[in-house]
Amino acid sequence: MRRREFIAGLGGAAASSNTVLTSNTMRVGAGVGLQWISPFGPIRIDYAFPLVSDPWDKTENFRFGFGTRF
Repeated sequence: MRRREFIAGLGGAAASSNTVLTSNTMRVGAGVGLQWISPFGPIRIDYAFPLVSDPWDKTENFRFGFGTRF
């Protein structure tokens, strides 16, 4: 199902906001991550980029995290 067909099926304002767009295509990405167990807790930095994506996918290239695991 293509994006245009999906949105046309919803129509109007509902298609322009808060919709879930789906497709059967596979997404592929590559990246690298670094984790350091600091005295304050684990710190993690990740960087990734899409190799294959759909036009409506939101890309988050950089992620930073810290804290403990439960």
